[in-house]
Amino acid sequence: MHSARTEHRPAVRTGLAALKVQEVFMRTLAICFLSVTLLHCATVSDRPASVAAPTVTVDVPGTIFFGAGNTAPVTLEVSITNHATTPLRVRQIEASTPTMTTYRLQNIRQRFDETIATGETKTLKLFTNAVTSVNSPKEPLSVRTVVTLEANGVPFREITMR
Repeated sequence: MHSARTEHRPAVRTGLAALKVQEVFMRTLAICFLSVTLLHCATVSDRPASVAAPTVTVDVPGTIFFGAGNTAPVTLEVSITNHATTPLRVRQIEASTPTMTTYRLQNIRQRFDETIATGETKTLKLFTNAVTSVNSPKEPLSVRTVVTLEANGVPFREITMR
C-alpha cells in the first residue's frame, strides 16, 4: 500500500507580504514610542512655579531636498517667547527625531547665551543634516526639541514635539 505523507510546515512570509508585515510592525513601534515620548514630555517639567511657561516653536524654512544623495542640509529655527515677568536665558537647545522612520536628523546640541526679555520673542538657528535610506522620503518631519533655559539663576527645560 501506498501511504500519503503529509508534511506540515509553518507558513513563511516572503516577498511583499514580509515587507508589509515589517512595515506595519515598524509603524506600530513608532506610534508606541511617540505616545510614550509625548506622555513623558507632557508630564516632565522642572520649571519654577513662579515662572510662566514660554512658548517654544520649531520651524524648518523651505523644504528638505536630498537630491541624488542620502543627506541634505537642514536649518531649524527655534522661536522662544517669554511670558514670564523675568528675563529668560537660553543655555542650550537639543534637537532629535526619535519617531522618524524614512529619514532622520542628525542629533544636535548647541549651547547659547541669549537673554529674552519679558514679552520678547527670539528665534535661534541650529544647523544639522538629514539622512535617509530611501529614495524621495515623504514622511512629515517630527522634531523633539529640548530647550534649557534659566530664570533668576534657576535652570529648567522645556520639551516640545513638532
